[in-house]
Amino acid sequence: MVNEIPISAVEKLEQAISKHLRRWLGLPPSFTNIGLYGKSTKLQMPISSLVEEYKIAKTRLLLTLRDSSDGKISGAGIEVRTGRKWSVSLTVEQAKSSLKHQDIVGTTNKGREDSPQLISFVRQGEKKPTKTMCIGILQESENWDMLVDLGEKLKFPEEVAHTTLWPNIVLWSRSPKLVVLVELTEPWEERCEEAYELKKGKYQDLVDTCKERGWKTWL
Repeated sequence: MVNEIPISAVEKLEQAISKHLRRWLGLPPSFTNIGLYGKSTKLQMPISSLVEEYKIAKTRLLLTLRDSSDGKISGAGIEVRTGRKWSVSLTVEQAKSSLKHQDIVGTTNKGREDSPQLISFVRQGEKKPTKTMCIGILQESENWDMLVDLGEKLKFPEEVAHTTLWPNIVLWSRSPKLVVLVELTEPWEERCEEAYELKKGKYQDLVDTCKERGWKTWL
């Protein structure tokens, strides 16, 4: 019966657990699960996400059955069910494809060093074309509007989304539809990550609403 539990039921159970954990720790409801279960945050609780443990257990079960030394088991085609929302077999196949791609291509260097140098040939009498590199968010549009909270409550632009929240700075472009939310905070140095998680949780619904309305959004 345990193996037949869908991931949606596990997610609901984790939500209930997280709610009680926040209340017990005195944390606000906006504190995200990343901050609650993350291993790189300041909190670092000695517990793991129930959803992550569920995924690990399902993946281990699939690999155990598929790679069994007993041919009757490995060839039986036993299906590991997880519900409609998440597929363990698809996740394993994607991981295999990613590893296979790394074996073929190798680890790419994201820095400028050791990057391949492209040579562009120019015909005699012609000038070498100049390329303009787009660097940074603000380079994605030439027409920006900006609102800044200077002691007065900032009203979020209705054309982007309807909300009662007011970030310190809002920049938006109508064409293309881009919006940047800037929220300032002054935490203690040892609480920077916690403050970031709190701010992120506060505005996550607004970010999702902007994206649903077709705005490319940054926070």
